[in-house]
Amino acid sequence: MTIREIAQLAGVSNAAVSRYLNGGYVSGEKKERIKKVIQETGYQPSMQARTLRTKKACLVGVVVPKINSESISRVTEGVGQVLSERRAERLISVLHGKTRRQAPQERTASVPA
Repeated sequence: MTIREIAQLAGVSNAAVSRYLNGGYVSGEKKERIKKVIQETGYQPSMQARTLRTKKACLVGVVVPKINSESISRVTEGVGQVLSERRAERLISVLHGKTRRQAPQERTASVPA
């Protein structure tokens, strides 16, 4: 599902849907039509598309000693839920028993400026 498809179903312009999703001004009538279509379709904006368009990544790195621990899994899932509410994503790095100094320094994600 794309912004274009949402706009067609709501009978509004692509720009109106974009403004709605980004918190800009949209008239009350259009806002309700867009909201209804989004709820009916279950539309979720693509974080990857937003990152490509804005050239800004909303990533939070989480470094964990191991991933096969129930407590670490719960914590990383909780972090993921909070970040999702804030339109951000998590990037998990697992040390596999190495200390931070022993772990190789990696550049795991980059977005061109």
